[in-house]
Formats: sequence, structure tokens, C-alpha cells
Amino acid sequence: MPAYFDKGLMVGQSAWHKEGTVIPEDDDRRFDIAACIGLADMDDTIIKGRCFYVLDEEDGQPCDEVEGSYVTVRRYADGSYKALGTVGSKYQPLQPREAFDWFQPWLETREVSIETAGTLQGGRVDWVMARILRDNVDVGGGDEIAKYLMLSTAHDGSQATYLGFTPQRVVCSNTLAMAKSNNASKLLRVRHTKGQEQALSTIRETIDLIDREFNATGEQYRTMMECKVNLSDIRAYVKMVNSVDPDIDDDAIGKKIGKRINDMVGMAVDGLGQSPNDLTAWSAYNGVTQYLSHKYGSDNEKRVVSMMRGTAADMGRRAYDLALQLAS
Repeated sequence: MPAYFDKGLMVGQSAWHKEGTVIPEDDDRRFDIAACIGLADMDDTIIKGRCFYVLDEEDGQPCDEVEGSYVTVRRYADGSYKALGTVGSKYQPLQPREAFDWFQPWLETREVSIETAGTLQGGRVDWVMARILRDNVDVGGGDEIAKYLMLSTAHDGSQATYLGFTPQRVVCSNTLAMAKSNNASKLLRVRHTKGQEQALSTIRETIDLIDREFNATGEQYRTMMECKVNLSDIRAYVKMVNSVDPDIDDDAIGKKIGKRINDMVGMAVDGLGQSPNDLTAWSAYNGVTQYLSHKYGSDNEKRVVSMMRGTAADMGRRAYDLALQLAS
């Protein structure tokens, strides 16, 4: 199993991972978060323990406690343990089941289903991706965008619980950016709605709102598709995405950044779902997103985490904004 995917669940032919426990797309367990966490083998316990330091000259024996510092530890179902990171006294562990129970009211509407769930970075990060079961956004010519929600949480103190809306280009599984900056905290509060009937009604209203935002984003994508460009335009655009002056000579660009620019330009022209005879701002944008989704970073683990909430996510947002500028 790849290092970036410690363990997990995949429903059908999900784009994110091809390993782990696999269930068919018509399996009703995809609407049960507890069942999905069990299938993904994620139902571990996160513990906060005291920190002690060890000196080599003391033969590896703990010397003393580090006051005010604690360590988070993952206790697996088989009884083994793994230290995850150091945290302060106020840090409270969030159990995987507690974090992802948030999804259950959404699943009960049968308008959202679990797509993938897994553990990354040696147990430090847990995440669940769910698909909104509404019609895909058709950008044009059958080029479709699927609608996803992703919730992730880090147990090493490095990140807060994160919720994001994630459009995904179906033809090449590129992760795209949304048109608006969505209020995740508002969505997270939905789980505290009192009364099951009222809760599900609120969830459906929220899904309607999200669906409208995805469709509004689709309009922006279509604007990109309608903007014709040439190879020179694409190269200038890709340079700006990489924070390089578009007027600078290629020979003056560093080798690493230069190769990344060339790869992105190549994917804009000949990548999955692209047509070299019909270059548009949409082509340019998807050259960048294909690179970020499938090639960015030194390994798969870093790429996945970076696409969630790291430098790749930031670059994807910049690519989106610049593509809209190019199309305006």
C-alpha cells in the first residue's frame, strides 16, 4: 500500500486512491459513517500523554517530565501505539468517530454519500470525502465537474478540523477551486441543530445552497472555456501562477521552476481532456490543476496533504483567479 494512504476505504472507482477496503457503489454502507469508519479501519483512539525527555548517557531511561508539554498517541485496535506529535496542555484529542459523525445527518438525506475515507502521514491525519449526489456541472461538450465535500482533522496539533468544498473534473480527476470562499464553520454548526426532522430539513437547505454555489462556479469555468488563447498566452499564464514575471526569458528561470512551468504548459496542451487544436483559458487552468493533482511534490503523501490545505491548494486558488483574469 502506498505510504501516503496508511489505511482506508474506497467506494467504487474513486479518483483519490486505488487501494484499501473497496465496496461497490450500490453498497448502502456508504450512507453510514460508522460503518465507513470501521471499513476504513480508522476507528482508533487518540490519547494525550505526558512528555519525558531521554539523555543518551542515561542508557535511554526517561529522566524527567517536560512540564506543559504533552504527546498525542494513536492507539490502534490491535493494542499497539504510535506517537503523533507534541501539543500543549489545552489541547483536547478529537476521536475519529467524533470528528466524522458530523456527516451522518447529511448521509441520511441520501443526497450525500461517502466516497473515500483514510488515514495519512502515519496516523496523524484522518479524512473523509463525500460526494453530493446532484447532477454534475457540465462545463461544455460533456466536460463534467463532480461535487464533493471533504472533512479532515489532524491529531498532532498541526491543523484544526477542516471542511472544504472540492470540485473535481471527471475526465482527469483534477481537483479544482470553488468560485467563493465558503464558510466552513457555518456548515460545521449544522450538526448541533436540535431535532432530527429539523436537522435533516436544515441539511437539505444547506445542500441546495452548496449545489447553487457549485453551479455558479460552473459558470466561471464556462467563461474560461469560451476564452480562446494561444501557446504564448498559456506560457505567460503558467509563469504567473508560479510567481514568475511573464516577460522574463526562459533561460533566466531556475531549473526546478522551469521544469514545472514546462510540465504545466505541456499538460495544458496535451493533458487528459485537453485538445491542442482548441486552446482556451480552461485548457491553461487544467494544465495547472492536472500537475498539482497528479505530479506536484516529492511524493504522493505530500501531494495529497498539500492539495487538501497546503501550498498546492494555494497555487490552485491562484491559478483559478488568474484564469478568470485571462478570460475577462
